[in-house]
Amino acid sequence: MAHLLRDLKYFVDYEPCKWVEQIKNHFYEALEWKKNPQNVTHTFREQLLKIQENPPDNPSKKLKAFVKRLKRYENALFNFLDHKHVPPDNNGSEQAIRNVKVKSKISGQFKSIENANIFAVLRSVIDTLIKNNQPVFDNLDLVTNFKAE
Repeated sequence: MAHLLRDLKYFVDYEPCKWVEQIKNHFYEALEWKKNPQNVTHTFREQLLKIQENPPDNPSKKLKAFVKRLKRYENALFNFLDHKHVPPDNNGSEQAIRNVKVKSKISGQFKSIENANIFAVLRSVIDTLIKNNQPVFDNLDLVTNFKAE
């Protein structure tokens, strides 16, 4: 949703049209509904389909691509409304892979598959601890000092 809203902001600024405003407002309504869900049945998917029935006249290449992308992902756009723990963006996923990307950029590469696997396991454990509000250092210390009986 965050990427689509960023694209819509571009269209509002550089290629304004009624259709772009309708889509943008519709997405913001869905985000608001997620913050304060009502007991009434929401029909965001159906409303999006109605808006898509009247695409803009003479759209630019970028806007055509955007319309195509909306059509391709229309079934998944509002999954965050159906599932309580699904966020409307993929920021958590992007943050999780950021460390790997930074590591590969700084060192240029992992020297072996084994080292890459070790890094991935450690990073996964650390990210899980952080997401569960657990003390990272204390838990890593427990793991390294663990003695099987």
